[in-house]
Amino acid sequence: MKRTVIGLLATAVSMSLLVGCSSGSGSAGGGSGTIKIGLNYELSGAVATYGQDSVDGVQMAVDEINAAGGLLGKKVEFVYVDQGEDQQGAINATMKLLNDDSICAIVGPNASVNTVAVIGTLRDHEILYMANGSSYNIAKEKVPTVYQIRITDDLMGALMAKAMVERFNVKAPAILYGNDTFGEGLGNSVKDALKKTYNIDTASFINFDPTNERNFTPHFTQILNSKADSLMVIAGQIQGPLIMQQAQKVEFAGPKFCASSLMSADVIEMAQGAANGWFSIADWSTEIQTTEGKRLVENYKAKAGRLPNVYAVYAYDASQVVFEAIRIANSVNRKDILGAMDKIKGLPVSMSTMTWRESHSLADSILFVECQNGIPVVLDNIKRPQ
Repeated sequence: MKRTVIGLLATAVSMSLLVGCSSGSGSAGGGSGTIKIGLNYELSGAVATYGQDSVDGVQMAVDEINAAGGLLGKKVEFVYVDQGEDQQGAINATMKLLNDDSICAIVGPNASVNTVAVIGTLRDHEILYMANGSSYNIAKEKVPTVYQIRITDDLMGALMAKAMVERFNVKAPAILYGNDTFGEGLGNSVKDALKKTYNIDTASFINFDPTNERNFTPHFTQILNSKADSLMVIAGQIQGPLIMQQAQKVEFAGPKFCASSLMSADVIEMAQGAANGWFSIADWSTEIQTTEGKRLVENYKAKAGRLPNVYAVYAYDASQVVFEAIRIANSVNRKDILGAMDKIKGLPVSMSTMTWRESHSLADSILFVECQNGIPVVLDNIKRPQ
């Protein structure tokens, strides 16, 4: 119950900010002693919990920075816009923020497909856009204003393939993935890396509908019949626990791997023990041992009464990058903030450090984790290949 209340309170705050700050007048960042940053997340629809977790993360970030005196002598305020759950909603929400001259930068959304939907629009505006999604479809567009807080799926897939083969000696993996931008991107990346680097073919490569699929018995029948010796699953937080439970039910014996999102505290809890023994190349773990990571876990738990979900962490860290760009620029001008991004190097945030690179994918490292007794234990911290 506590989690639901937090989300609803965050949404209520978001709506009040939108009403109070959406006039579109004034210079970027606000001219009344307030720096305004746009936030574009999924606050309604089937994936509203993702957006509400993100709001919790940015609210913590803004509370902390304002308690420390703000930025450039001004208070920071996020202007929240609900994009719903579809691409048209993402376009409408982004346009609303772009047309508000008081907004100096934008953070969000979580779904890569929604960032891809607004790429064309963002080409025409000189404003920093921090995306939480990891799809390479964002990076390959090479839009100079768009940055990603995470390592992109092309590299993530290569690192996962490396772990599967070099740590577990897999020979015939099965890959089960959602047929959306996220699932297809990471699924094909793992498959291609297995073939190109290790000359390993997948025993089965099976997709599912991430919107409606809830019964995975037929999928596991195919996987078992393929004689797969291992399993890689790329799914969202709705299907992930169901797939883990099905793997447990059929007693799949080989090593099991999953996308980063399935190592979040929420998924592990919903899987009811079935997540134990799964491995992942993960952006985040509540067991992370970095100074900033441990600090966030402690503060978030004290404030929210629960551990930070991965979406809260993405949003919190994306906020820290925007704050740093504003500090470096010493300005709330959109163009100045964007121009300061290439000066970011080794910025410590919760899940990694952040460094500018030509790909605009900022994270410097990623974790290799295993779920043990309901806890995503960090087995290794992997530096990003150069």
